[in-house]
Amino acid sequence: MDGEVQKVESGRARVKRVLIGSLEEGGMGRKRGVSVADHEATMEKLANRLSYMTEDGLKGLAMYLIRMGGEKNVWPDLNIVLRCAWSMEPPPPRDNDFLMSLMRSRAGEAALTGGYALQLYAAARKLGPPPSKYEVQRLRDKAQQDRDRKRVIEDRIKRGVVTRAEQGWLDGYMRMSAEAEALIREGIERREAGRDAA
Repeated sequence: MDGEVQKVESGRARVKRVLIGSLEEGGMGRKRGVSVADHEATMEKLANRLSYMTEDGLKGLAMYLIRMGGEKNVWPDLNIVLRCAWSMEPPPPRDNDFLMSLMRSRAGEAALTGGYALQLYAAARKLGPPPSKYEVQRLRDKAQQDRDRKRVIEDRIKRGVVTRAEQGWLDGYMRMSAEAEALIREGIERREAGRDAA
């Protein structure tokens, strides 16, 4: 490139180009009763909140919002757009406010004590609501199945007959378990620090 510096597009710029710009060029407008300033503020929030998304994810979201806009062709509420985006391409764990809050809460601590922290973490990554008693039991059952699978794979590793898929599953299990436990311990430490300060 003979000294040219290739600029890397920021996530915010990608959201503005692929999602906001393309939809507005296609005629999508602000809702009636929403001021220009409020609409622009919402678009800035979208650019910030969705900056993690890939170009393909943003294109898919744009197509979905076009269908959702229908004949009115107006922007849906911010929370609707975010929910759609997160269902297509969830944010990274540390950018997921719901996940961080849940894992650092007493529900996360209960999950760690109850042996289903990884399963709670995986469920929270999908941005579901806090688990009901029924859901907690389902998470406990899944945790037992995962522990059984982990034992089988570790045995296969010892015998030298593990498959690449099994090794990949175990690596993911260990990585997510460590992240889930780290978030829970952060919450415990914060609560203890708050008690000490009181």
